Amino acid sequence: MKNKKRVIKLLLLFIMVQFLISGLFYPRILAVEKGEYVVESRGDLLPYPFSRGSAVWVEDSIYIFGGRNETDMLDRIMKYTPSANKLEFLTTKLPTVLMGSTAVYNGKYVYIFGGKDYDKFYDSILRFDPASETIVNMTAHLPNPTVGGAAAWDGSNIYFFGGSWGGILPQKFDSILRYDTKRDNITIMNSTLTYGRSGLAATVVGQDIYVIGGSDGSNYSAEIFKYLPENDELIILPAKLPTGRKHIQAEFHIGPSTVSEHLRDLEFS
Repeated sequence: MKNKKRVIKLLLLFIMVQFLISGLFYPRILAVEKGEYVVESRGDLLPYPFSRGSAVWVEDSIYIFGGRNETDMLDRIMKYTPSANKLEFLTTKLPTVLMGSTAVYNGKYVYIFGGKDYDKFYDSILRFDPASETIVNMTAHLPNPTVGGAAAWDGSNIYFFGGSWGGILPQKFDSILRYDTKRDNITIMNSTLTYGRSGLAATVVGQDIYVIGGSDGSNYSAEIFKYLPENDELIILPAKLPTGRKHIQAEFHIGPSTVSEHLRDLEFS
């Protein structure tokens, strides 16, 4: 039972840490000590209050794409290195100002899905190379212009969950998409979320993807799903968040040798 509680706490802890890093219009970076669940301020490193950028961990650094401050949307790419407590702006920029996008790292490239600027919602897929610090626009597109989706890399493909579009007739998507990075194509899966939502989180653990929270525009979800890519199967887990939440991100950081064992515990907590 202790292990079960610890897994849930660890998962929720990283959800909240990623949420705090993403902004709430504070120019502060927070770090967490995993063993003690202690949040430590790294100081006001951001040059302005900041929110709604997408972020990924690459090797020893965190890359942050776009977002907005209190007055403007941004096209900047920031790189934060925790070991040196150093924040830098890359000379490479996004093709446009962009907020509400979704970023995921596949071990070589960062893929950035959707987002919006002042006037337009995007269905684009961008590929950023951390090694060369270059960015290209892929040929494939999302089925709809989308903000606030969640994505995870399972070792073979990227899976994209939900999101929303704020056009003339606003929509929340319940779709699950598979993006093949080698062939640069999108497949709409048969499984769907229980209802359309945005502001949700997704993270890979072992061979499975855990999808968490989100909002349909009126209500915040506390649901936790397990998605099995091999079978295209979505399972609703009995475990829930303490409260419904949106605009969250999740990372799972338990060593490879213990990850499967602990996640089995989560299903029955």
